[in-house]
Formats: sequence, C-alpha cells, structure tokens
Amino acid sequence: GLCLDYDIHVSRVNRRLVPRHDRRPLREGVFEMKGARRRLAEELSFLTRFGCRKRSFSKYLGCFRQLAGGEPWRHRRFELAAGMAATAAGFLSQAGLLPGQQPLWDTSAFLSQHSLVGQLLHILVGSHASPTLVQLGFYCTTLVLIGGGMYFISRQKPAATGMAA
Repeated sequence: GLCLDYDIHVSRVNRRLVPRHDRRPLREGVFEMKGARRRLAEELSFLTRFGCRKRSFSKYLGCFRQLAGGEPWRHRRFELAAGMAATAAGFLSQAGLLPGQQPLWDTSAFLSQHSLVGQLLHILVGSHASPTLVQLGFYCTTLVLIGGGMYFISRQKPAATGMAA
C-alpha cells in the first residue's frame, strides 16, 4: 500500500530537556510504500511530475534535527564518530594490536571520567581523561576524513535515492 504523511511534527517535549520547541511541521512530506515491494509501481510514476523524488528520508531524524536546532547539530555527529574511533584505538591498544603508549595528559584530578559530566562528555565528544597519542591521532583522522568526505559530497550534484515529496 501507499501512505502519505505530510503533517510531520513533534507534538510534545520534555521542557527540562528541550526548552525551546518548534511546533511547525517539517517542510517535507513523505509517500511511504508499505509491504515487500522495492520499486515504485508504474501507476505511481506520475508523482515525479509534482516534484516528488525517490530518496531515503527519516521522519524521526528530521524531527530530531528540528529540535536540535537544524544543521548545527551535524557537527556533533563528527565528534561522536571521532570519539568512537578514539575509544576503539584504546581497545586495540589494550588488546596489543596497536602500540601501547603513555597518556598525553590526565584530567581525572578535576574531571573524573566516571562522574556524570565526564560520562556525558565521553559519550557526546569522546572525551578521555588520559588519552594517548594513538587515540588523539584516531580522533583527528576521523574528523578530517568525515569532514573532507562531507565537503566533497556537498560539492557534488545530489542524486535521488528514495521516494519523498
């Protein structure tokens, strides 16, 4: 079956977590194809004449971006991925697959990684109380690769990949 979803918005939020809430619907509307069919039925191809195009779209991610303030949130994803890479480098060092090194610094005296703030920073930006040079290298390399890839892709002409209006 085919479903049209056009009034996509967040109706309620926890005011303590999200003090400012934009109740306006997203600019996008979505035709969703339900079931096992992977291709658009020939009878529905006329939708492309109205500006519809095939591409991937997440209603939930769209609402989350709107709550988070839009595009500035995308930089947090860079830091999250870089933090995960640095953590992976730490695990690989512990397993003996990467050289073990002395920490570059230690911030645990004034910000414990086991405190609420320390854990939050670790989750959001990959903060480590005592990172090694290998972890710092993985962090920076991930930021450069993702940032460079995003820049390169943004300069390309967008390609259609899912059905959305």
